[in-house]
Amino acid sequence: MGKFILGPCSNCDEKAEHLHHVIPASLGGSDRLTNLVPLCISCHSIVHNVSFLHIKELQKAGIDKARERGVYKNRKRKTTIDRKQVRYLRQMNFSTYRIADIMNISRMSVHRILREDTDGKT
Repeated sequence: MGKFILGPCSNCDEKAEHLHHVIPASLGGSDRLTNLVPLCISCHSIVHNVSFLHIKELQKAGIDKARERGVYKNRKRKTTIDRKQVRYLRQMNFSTYRIADIMNISRMSVHRILREDTDGKT
């Protein structure tokens, strides 16, 4: 999501600091404004029944759970990505997930590179 100036919390009129997905992204909800509600930290915490003041602890717990399931890989960021290799693997009918795994990059990076081709950029 791009930079966005939030107004008041839609629940209590305090300063909103978070955007809450009405339909969660994990359930197919979009990032469109029609699916987002500005909330202050307190109200957003109530909605999710968590304290966002300890977000780093929550992130660490989530990463630990993902590691246990074998889905989290502690990937090091690459400074350059071989875009030709990404396009070649796609032409060879590799999935986005497989390309990301082979090249040790994020799926979002793969999507961006492939989107450049459809948008006419190189």
